[in-house]
Amino acid sequence: MILLLFPLVALLVLAVELGRAFWYARDVAHFAMTIDVTPVDVVQRDAERFAAGLDDINPLIRNAAATALKVATRENLGTDPTAWREWWRTHGATWRYIPVAVTNLDWETPVVSPHPYRAIPK
Repeated sequence: MILLLFPLVALLVLAVELGRAFWYARDVAHFAMTIDVTPVDVVQRDAERFAAGLDDINPLIRNAAATALKVATRENLGTDPTAWREWWRTHGATWRYIPVAVTNLDWETPVVSPHPYRAIPK
């Protein structure tokens, strides 16, 4: 009887983990698509939330979390949680996301960040 239940439990766990990874990746995609129109404090909060995903047991979630952090910080530290913890320890207190193209007050002339591929600490 137990041998019959094991494959069903394993299949259920697999389905739950795939579903969890799907929703997490969907959240990362939304974050990446709307990052330049999201308030900076929300971007900061979301980046810290995604940093916690690097410790997840699911590799799909770890990869999605690394992608979100790459988008937010413009740094490529891979999926190594230790490297990201070190980055947050060094830069987290002063780091603020700066959108690549910030619009001027007249809403016509785009003002581009002097470093479009790197967030400039405030």
